Amino acid sequence: MQQNFPIKTGETASLFLQHFIKILKAGGKAGVIIKNTFLSNTDNASIALRKELLTNCNLHTVLDLPGGTFTGAGVKTVVLFFEKGNSTKKT
Repeated sequence: MQQNFPIKTGETASLFLQHFIKILKAGGKAGVIIKNTFLSNTDNASIALRKELLTNCNLHTVLDLPGGTFTGAGVKTVVLFFEKGNSTKKT
C-alpha cells in the first residue's frame, strides 16, 4: 500500500491524510481527525507531510481536543481543517 504514496510511512493516519490531500479538488475542504503527535513528530515522513499540507493547502484551523474526547481511543487528537489550492499563510 505504501508504494501508492509519495511520502513513505507505516503510519496509517499519515497515509490517509496524503490520500485526502491528493483527492481533494482545488477549493475542496476537509476536516481530518489525527493524533496530536502529528504536529510534533520529527521523523522525515511527518516533516514531509506537514510541509506538503502547508504548501498545497490552506490549513486554517487546528483544533486541539482534550484527552478523553473519544472514549476508549486512548490518544489525544487534533482536528485539521484545510482547503486545497492555496498555501498556508503565516499569521
